[in-house]
Amino acid sequence: MDISPALIVETMLKIQSTLPAMPSFPVVVDLAVTPDLAALLAQPETPDTQRLLTCFGMLPNFDYLTFLPYVQSLMRPADLLLLSANLSPHPYPSACAHILPQYNNPLALAWYTGLLDSLGFAASAYDMSVEASPLHDTGQVWQIRAAAQFLRHVQLALDDETFYFPAGQRLQLFFSNRFTPHIMPQILQDAGLSVLETFLFASQEEGIYLCVR
Repeated sequence: MDISPALIVETMLKIQSTLPAMPSFPVVVDLAVTPDLAALLAQPETPDTQRLLTCFGMLPNFDYLTFLPYVQSLMRPADLLLLSANLSPHPYPSACAHILPQYNNPLALAWYTGLLDSLGFAASAYDMSVEASPLHDTGQVWQIRAAAQFLRHVQLALDDETFYFPAGQRLQLFFSNRFTPHIMPQILQDAGLSVLETFLFASQEEGIYLCVR
């Protein structure tokens, strides 16, 4: 699983060209509607097949309290899971000074506002802000959010439907979850996953976890 359908296609093409004898069954779904992926994943497999599920670049942008148990529910007893996570070397708020500027700079702001611009929102109609707040009382889990706050009443016509945004309303455009390396095994355990091996980047800002149910 990956956040980018284009990257899925690129990866599958590389696998097919490198290992032409290896069967591949690419599936693209919208996880926001919680599809019955277990049935889809089981179609080309036998019940006793050991599978390796990869889940890259997704944990930062989903509610981890529901996303991780959902991924765990897709796994059979013998399956392995390779999961990536955006990490924080230190708890909130001490890590913010280093990490927050990565999300609050001219290039990042242009990316956030790209959707608003494409929908027809005037740049003068809103202010952008990038903020951070803890999701865990110890600060070991925290979240970065980018939001637009409307400066005046705005209405948007889209697909024969009109949406109204009063002055002062905030529209969240992006969020990213960060976990300290210390708490990540506990987060996974709470979701029914046990860590077999951990691969941490030298910066401790990213990690990959090999897990079982």
